[in-house]
Amino acid sequence: LSRADRLLQAAIAGSELRGLVLELLPPLFEEIGRRWEIGTFHVAHEHAASALLRNALGGIQRTHRGDEGKGTIVATTLSGELHEFGALLVSLLASAHGWQATYLGPNLPSEEIRLAASRVRARAVLVSTVCAERPASRRHYVDQLQQLRDALPAACEVLVGGALAPHLRPLPEGVSMLGSLEALERWLTPLR
Repeated sequence: LSRADRLLQAAIAGSELRGLVLELLPPLFEEIGRRWEIGTFHVAHEHAASALLRNALGGIQRTHRGDEGKGTIVATTLSGELHEFGALLVSLLASAHGWQATYLGPNLPSEEIRLAASRVRARAVLVSTVCAERPASRRHYVDQLQQLRDALPAACEVLVGGALAPHLRPLPEGVSMLGSLEALERWLTPLR
């Protein structure tokens, strides 16, 4: 693990935040998932890699606070979604574009998300969705998005992205889907 940590720290040190989020990290996450899927990584490997990445990226998040003038976003996952790296990448990309990003972590009920978004006066809540094997779970995610949209002020946008997002149909009115980190980047740019 210490060698992996040194390699990760060297890669982070040699990258600007935007490039790290868009170019370096997504393939790394995919490779970890692929190795777990085909059995070359055991659960312990995947957990160790995830902990290493979470710690490194959390440190980056703490040092990139953004600019109050651009606004604040909240990034998280819904209750039942344990895959947090999409939300963490969203938070880092927002920080790279000067936004203040509040990263809440995974597996939060919509009411807790609403409370946090209200407290920081979020301009948007960005929800990452990755995994729901059963259609009933997908329906549950859509219901949570509806509860979140209903609870937030109209001025606070609700955006959803990740591998599962295209399968959450129909999305509640007032919830927008982002198909990629590049789509999020277009949303974050000041030309909006």
